[in-house]
This record gives sequence, C-alpha cells and structure tokens, in this order.
Amino acid sequence: MIPYGFLAATGVRVANELGAGNAKGAIFATKISLLTSILVGLLFCALIVAFPDKLAMIFTSNNIVISMVDELSVLLSLTVLFSCIQPIFTGVALGCGWQYHVVIVNLLSYYVVGLPLGVVLERFLGFGIKGLWAGMLGGTLVQTLLLAIITIRCDWDKQAKEAYSRVLNRAISS
Repeated sequence: MIPYGFLAATGVRVANELGAGNAKGAIFATKISLLTSILVGLLFCALIVAFPDKLAMIFTSNNIVISMVDELSVLLSLTVLFSCIQPIFTGVALGCGWQYHVVIVNLLSYYVVGLPLGVVLERFLGFGIKGLWAGMLGGTLVQTLLLAIITIRCDWDKQAKEAYSRVLNRAISS
C-alpha cells in the first residue's frame, strides 16, 4: 500500500505544481517521489531476498507454503521493486491529466504483453506458476517503461502553462 500512497501524493503534488504554473516544482516532485519510492522498494526487496522463510512464517506455519515462498522470493522481490516504481509514473500521468494515456498503457501492458507472455511461459514452456508470475511482471515492466518514456518526453513548461490557464479560466468563470 505504500507505493499507492506515493501514487496519490505524487499525482496531487504534480497537479498542484502544474496548476500553479510551476514546471520546475512538478519536475522536482516527480524526482523526489521516484527516488523515495525506489529506496523503499529496494529496502523491501532486500528484506524479501534476505529473509524469505521468515516472511512466510508471518502468515503461515505450513512448511510447503514456506518452501514455495522461499522458491518464489526473487520474483516477489522484483515484483515489489517494480510495484514501487510504476505507481510514481502513474501518479505523474494522472497529475498531468493524462488518464486516457494511463488506461491505454495499462491495457497494452497487461492484456497484450503480460497475460499472453505469462500464459506462454506457464502453459507452453512449462514454467508453471513462475512463468505466469514472470509474464505479469513483464507487463508491469512494460507499463513502467512506457509511462517513464511518456514522463521523460513531457514538455513540462507547456503542461504548466496549460494547467495554469485552465485554473485561471475556472477562477474567472466562477
């Protein structure tokens, strides 16, 4: 849930900065959110890799489940890491008013890449649950990369001017 808190905070902060006409503030908020979220992700990633059996024991005493968690701990740690990075870019996109772009990226990432890749790895290449999980992780990676590219290519000054203009028009019409 921590990354989703970062998503909300990033989206609101970016939107506020753009609405104030402050492109540099939006960029700064994006960078700080991304850095903080990456650090949190790396911390939890390291904990999962270092203590997979202890992590499982928090939730169960079943030895089969504990050994499965130990076996899947690398995939879990990568999922946690990418699941800390991806929400930041989603928050930035939402803060910029690019909801439509986020929907398209999500559909492409998970239904065109992640799910089919997971099914191929799981069913046809015999990787089982690891293959399905790896496919969905691939979808998350594609989503993160696409949203990162959209964010990097953003003309922040143009976004700030447009947002500020919308705020002024709204204030005048009220």
